Amino acid sequence: MRRIPKGWRWAVAGLAAAVVGALLLPIGDILWIYLLMAVGLLALLIVMADREVPFALARAQWRLGPDDESVLRARFASAAQCIQQARIPLAITRLDALVPDLTEALGAQHPLTFQARFLALQLRGDSVGLPDRLTALGDLSDEMDLVLGPADPESLAARCALGEWLEEEGEPERALAVYEEAVRAGTQELGADHHVTLIARGSLAILRCRTAGADRGAALTDLAEVVRDMDRTLGAEHPNTVSTRRLLDQWKDTRPDPAGT
Repeated sequence: MRRIPKGWRWAVAGLAAAVVGALLLPIGDILWIYLLMAVGLLALLIVMADREVPFALARAQWRLGPDDESVLRARFASAAQCIQQARIPLAITRLDALVPDLTEALGAQHPLTFQARFLALQLRGDSVGLPDRLTALGDLSDEMDLVLGPADPESLAARCALGEWLEEEGEPERALAVYEEAVRAGTQELGADHHVTLIARGSLAILRCRTAGADRGAALTDLAEVVRDMDRTLGAEHPNTVSTRRLLDQWKDTRPDPAGT
């Protein structure tokens, strides 16, 4: 039964019930009304099932089995594609359906399960508001550090997300500490030019600029260095490079003139 994704089980059950009901009814107006209602309900069940697991992936799961990692990775990729298309509610729906299957097939601490758990939590916390989101992400980040290591790219991404949420919740001191630890671990294990390390460095430099007040000269110097490294490593058109450079230019334009002119 696990070969059929949970959402599609309802569609299959609805089809079976519709067929049985049609066989029991006499031919006539009542049968036609029943068939119209059954087709409408079945169409709704199929749409809902396809939102959780697209039909092509459901068919692959039926053929290869629910524990096949390639199918699970394809389902994760379909959720990630929804994010690229700005279809966040659909991405959350697919991740919510995927995480229990990943946990059952691969375990709660498998790297792919961690990726899906983190992404689902991040999307829910960013888009729909999540009670105690700091606690939830902090606990998940600690678990990822313990299992994957503090310098694993996914662990660092979770730390950076935690820092962003701390900023949003008005806790810049804690956010600074989180970013500093992420930069230290990333630089030591992955290198200063790794893309996740660069994102952590950029987040740290930006927060320092925001909290430095009028005297942000040193922070701007650090941010300019990050922009140069992003430009060289990620490319000038990379979204992180563009957004970080834009902030740097804004702060440079509003910097007090040392000559007083």
